[in-house]
Amino acid sequence: MSIIFLALYTQAINSINPSGDLDVTESLLYLFVAGSLFDEAAKLYKAGRNYLGFATLFNNTLYAILVTSFATRMVALAHPGGTDHRERFNIFSCKQSDLLKRCQTREWRLIF
Repeated sequence: MSIIFLALYTQAINSINPSGDLDVTESLLYLFVAGSLFDEAAKLYKAGRNYLGFATLFNNTLYAILVTSFATRMVALAHPGGTDHRERFNIFSCKQSDLLKRCQTREWRLIF
């Protein structure tokens, strides 16, 4: 599952979408993130504070950035195309993607 998640992550982060609409890869990535968040919450509930470590906190930070990026994308898509508000939110979402690109190398190293 981690390899599939990282392949979706890499494709969604590195793809260029000039229209600003959600594509299939990005939608699947957000579904994987939602599933991972529920899995992390269940593990934290069962194991408690003993489950928290550097890798877990790092992954949770990346999940938080992805959730924020998703929320920003949804706000941008709520505005009509071509408006100034939509452009601003799309630019903000792209800035979050730039931050995720810098973290991408760390994610691949955790797998291998």
